[in-house]
Amino acid sequence: MHYTSTGQLVFSPSDLNQSMRSSFGSWLDRLALEQPELTAAMPKDNDPMMALLASKGNTHETSFLLRLQELHGKDSVAVVHSDTPGFRAKETHAYMSAGAPFIYQAQLQREQFSGNADFLVRKPGPSNLGDYHYEAWDTKLSLTAKHFFLVQLCCYSWMLEGIQGNRPDEAVIVLGDMAEDRFQIAKYYDYFLRVKREFLAAQADFKADLGFMPDPAFDNDYGRWASYAKQVLETTDSLALVAGIRKSHIRKLRKAGIVTMAGLASWQGTDIKGIPQTTLAKLQAQADIQHRSKGLDKPLFKVIQDGSDKGLCALPPASALDVYFDIEGHPLLDGGLEYLWGASYRCPDAAQGTLYAYKDWWAHTPEQEKLAFEGFIDWAYGRWQVDRSMHIYHYANYEVAAMRKLSIRHDTRLKEVAELLANNVMVDLYRIVLNGILLGEARYSIKNVEHVYRGKRSTDVASGGDSVIHYEAWREQGGVKQWCDHGYPLWTAKPDSFDWGTFPALNDLRLYNIDDTESTLECTEWLRGQQQLHGIAYAIKTEDDKPVQEKTGRQLQNAEKKQELQGRIQRLIDRYESDGALKDDPKAQLMVALLGFHNRERKPKIWAHFERLNKTDELLYDDDTALHKVTLVRREVLGDDTKLIGHYDPKQPIRKDKFVTGTLKGSELKIKAIAFVDEGQGRGVELTMASGDCEGLNDDELTVFADELYINTDKLETRLCEVCEALFAGGHPATVETLLGRLNPAFIDGQGYLPITRERYPDNKDYLNAIIQTVKAMANTCLAIQGPPGAGKTFTAKHIITELVQDGNRVGILSNSHAAILNLLDALHEPTGHAPITKVGGYGNNQDAFREKYHEEDYPNYVYRTSMVFTKKQPYESFAVVGATANGFSADIAFEHPLDYLFVDEASQVPLANLVAVMGSARNIVLMGDQMQLPNPTQGSHPNNGGVSALEWLLGNHSVIPQSQGIFLEKTYRMHWDVCHPLSDVVYEGKLVADGDNQHQSVKVTDGRLVTQATGILVVPVEHDGNRQSSEEEASAINDIIDELKTGTYTDKNGETRMMTDDDILVVAPHNMQVNLLKERLKGNCAIGTVDKFQGKEAQVVIISMSVSDIEESSRGLDFVFDINRLNVAVSRAKALAIIVANPGLERCKVNGIPQMEKASFFSRLVN
Repeated sequence: MHYTSTGQLVFSPSDLNQSMRSSFGSWLDRLALEQPELTAAMPKDNDPMMALLASKGNTHETSFLLRLQELHGKDSVAVVHSDTPGFRAKETHAYMSAGAPFIYQAQLQREQFSGNADFLVRKPGPSNLGDYHYEAWDTKLSLTAKHFFLVQLCCYSWMLEGIQGNRPDEAVIVLGDMAEDRFQIAKYYDYFLRVKREFLAAQADFKADLGFMPDPAFDNDYGRWASYAKQVLETTDSLALVAGIRKSHIRKLRKAGIVTMAGLASWQGTDIKGIPQTTLAKLQAQADIQHRSKGLDKPLFKVIQDGSDKGLCALPPASALDVYFDIEGHPLLDGGLEYLWGASYRCPDAAQGTLYAYKDWWAHTPEQEKLAFEGFIDWAYGRWQVDRSMHIYHYANYEVAAMRKLSIRHDTRLKEVAELLANNVMVDLYRIVLNGILLGEARYSIKNVEHVYRGKRSTDVASGGDSVIHYEAWREQGGVKQWCDHGYPLWTAKPDSFDWGTFPALNDLRLYNIDDTESTLECTEWLRGQQQLHGIAYAIKTEDDKPVQEKTGRQLQNAEKKQELQGRIQRLIDRYESDGALKDDPKAQLMVALLGFHNRERKPKIWAHFERLNKTDELLYDDDTALHKVTLVRREVLGDDTKLIGHYDPKQPIRKDKFVTGTLKGSELKIKAIAFVDEGQGRGVELTMASGDCEGLNDDELTVFADELYINTDKLETRLCEVCEALFAGGHPATVETLLGRLNPAFIDGQGYLPITRERYPDNKDYLNAIIQTVKAMANTCLAIQGPPGAGKTFTAKHIITELVQDGNRVGILSNSHAAILNLLDALHEPTGHAPITKVGGYGNNQDAFREKYHEEDYPNYVYRTSMVFTKKQPYESFAVVGATANGFSADIAFEHPLDYLFVDEASQVPLANLVAVMGSARNIVLMGDQMQLPNPTQGSHPNNGGVSALEWLLGNHSVIPQSQGIFLEKTYRMHWDVCHPLSDVVYEGKLVADGDNQHQSVKVTDGRLVTQATGILVVPVEHDGNRQSSEEEASAINDIIDELKTGTYTDKNGETRMMTDDDILVVAPHNMQVNLLKERLKGNCAIGTVDKFQGKEAQVVIISMSVSDIEESSRGLDFVFDINRLNVAVSRAKALAIIVANPGLERCKVNGIPQMEKASFFSRLVN
């Protein structure tokens, strides 16, 4: 920001980025401009590394300029030369008016903003300038795009709109490797508008007086003012310094008159509204010990002895082979990179760190990451095999999460990692400290805890945040290439004697890691000393005494077959790795990633047990595969088994279908059978266990973990091997080539059936007929039909399949869920004239249950098969329509008698691996779904697109299927345009329109206090604080909204008006806890649930309860609450009106990366 010579205050896009990071820092920037004498003495944190990167950024910008001039000619690039911003802006405008293909260093101005776009690039498309317009391109030294780059580009696009009359659709970031990342501005624009609006409001209210300075307690990032912010917090004895305190706690304490740490420490009251008693007691104890530690060389501490098993009693005895472990990771790369695995240990003969033996494993590429991970696991696991009493100590969960993630991502060392976790070899000191020590420090990081057992650090890299910046700077200066070319070969040959002087930046990071691992060792010893001093015994049981059950003959046979299959997969991977041509083939790369899909999906299920063991009661309550706190009421002995009968809280979100067998929390005791029974309130449960296991079971309250149901995917994996083998041999089918290569569909007569658009076929009948004829003309190919909300996907599929069947074609219907398959089958019986249809699976072995719903007299040719086993009288090939999951279509009979067409319904949820596996069961594949609604629910970490859905793969980065590849059903017959419009703009690239008759749909409430509009998206603000996943305040407001709605009328698309009822209202919430609260609090019979329950449903009005007070403090964070797909599904259930009930300013949140910026921007669009 600066003042012009005429006294006008002008802002830049960089000012917006500063305000986004810190309102405190932004305010001080303004103060430094207005009253520099007030800020002259304030400490400022100037980073020389940033200055170096800025210089290199200028060099990169010049390199791109030269590249453009070489490619397009020097005369094609207009260079702005004027000195002053005003003249530069005029020169820029002159070049734009003249239609220069490229403009370098363009000066843009609009209202109070001015900035230099690195490049403007001319694009076709009308504007005030003529038949062309400009979009902004910015060069960045970074190898990955950052969200603050996009704030700048949105600002440039907004300024361009002021000149040319329309906002460009896209903008480009030219990265440090000259890659051009293109972004759709609409996806991020509302976030920018929100930031700009709040920034201008703050600037309008600015007063150059320190008394009006924003409170740093509510910011996390202060930019160059961090040291001064710390000084302010300490001088004011801010509550923000109390370890573990939340912003909502600070607000509530201040409301009660407690404004300092000392005030909280000395407070004599017993209750603060909105803060639970146990939380308040912990905060007060923490404030007290921190307050008393002020001015001391070492902070005070107190050992907590509360009888729990989570404090110092969780610390094992020492072993000579113990390992002290720390990882340095880089979160700024897609998926992250764990680049340094370091371990300190006691061994005087080994290579030494500073005080103890030290071993490290380095990785700067994904391939090296796999080797580093394997190296550490093999070394640590080997030590454990020698001494089963050894442990691996680490601080916080990062290391364990990384081990689990990489075992899945790289498909390696799963057995070893699982054994280490199952036997409690990994010891998290953070959990032990947090539950066992009360410490007079503002945080419980190891950097703070070590103040009681060691001196001050002296390494150049001082913190985890520093290490990220340090490492990113090294990468951006070409460090990875230098390492791979020169450092890595030497280091792998002789790691213990490697000369780190040749890589000083990495050596700084190595010394930092050594300091961390040695501090972990010293922390363990200090904790063990406190454990002994206070007579606390180690209380964790190991799994060594668990009896080993012998496998049956069938289990051994299955294990042998599984081993053969894994060997076949490994041989294909080995062939791929040894063949340079295959490694360069994108289809082969994808196919190899798909080979491991099912194995990677199984692995997270193994981790589920360990994850749930570490969950808090709050998270367990919201886990639909955990039955929390079952209260036992009686036992019944049944021979060798015992049935435990108990009650549980019915408000828990329980997936009863998941509870077939289970495991008791805190033990490995197995539950053989689980039955839910109706005991008046529907909350009874019966748990059948071996009587011997029940003998030592004295707990009155039990928590039950549902065992993951086993689904045999051997056949699917075998089919993937067959496809891979054919691909490697060059003999794969055309359908596989089309799908893996993302090729345009092929048609029998070679005619141009695509594109199919409303512009080309405005009449509904012509449009539908064009789609039908296109599908009929498919020639061994794949076609996608994307159906956004209310666009008639099932209606379209019904008509296509009916005509195909009438023409003598055989059709299959595949989906992830039996419900989706049945939904489409149900629509086909009458239109096809009751053609022979079979449903495979979905009713188990229960033919009676199937016939109870589908009476033979009403469905004369509808047959149920429990599996893909058919009779001579009714063979597989005799059915016109077959409905089955991927497992069904992988059967031999499906490949022996391939269908003419396979329709994949809800294709956004069907894994690409499953579809590729069954492609031999049909000549043509039609994908139907919408990847912008509920996505493919994968659990594993998958490399190289190995975990994407079929539709997600085909569409790539597009939100809407390209016209050359498929059909976008561009008209919604459900939503009023006012509801549809924001979804169309942001989610569907502006291509979704509402049917004209939808405009008749409206809600009318006379003199409504809350319901104040008839159509569109209405925001009802409800203030609340401290709610992390449910809100009584919102529940109360929703009751009032429903009462108002039911006094009003609804007009449908035919223009008919009637009174509103409960059936016209859906209530949606992101969290199960809020759903349960709403079910308890709301009057009437409105449907209530999460979006998962309502996909495919609709109502005149949808009420969305956001439930949380603050995104940063919510239990599942921004990525869940603002998830675009889930919000899209929620809003698009509404025909006339979507009502969002939310805490005011919920959208004012910090974002971490571009995906979060996109999500926050979408929510901002909805509520503004």
